[in-house]
Amino acid sequence: MSIPLVCANDSIAISAIHALTSLGIRVPEDVSVTGFDDIDDVLRVTPALTTVHVDKEAMGSRAVDMLLRRVEAPDAKREKLLLSGDVVFRDSVAQVQSR
Repeated sequence: MSIPLVCANDSIAISAIHALTSLGIRVPEDVSVTGFDDIDDVLRVTPALTTVHVDKEAMGSRAVDMLLRRVEAPDAKREKLLLSGDVVFRDSVAQVQSR
């Protein structure tokens, strides 16, 4: 059974993979590693990193819109924005064994 390691972003996950393998810990056999962002480097690390893909352009556009609204109306009610993401399965996560 592989221990899951969920990282806040892909850069941290890539560093974790390097650290784990330097200690002789096998990814994904001993530890499954996931990231968040789907940056280009996820395909350059071995094993390729499983991550959550988010539409960075849409996120940036919405953030700018929210910032401009806040500048125009600083006392306006704050809002929370949720954007969807898609899990991109690659080689850094062990397959789940069905019982």
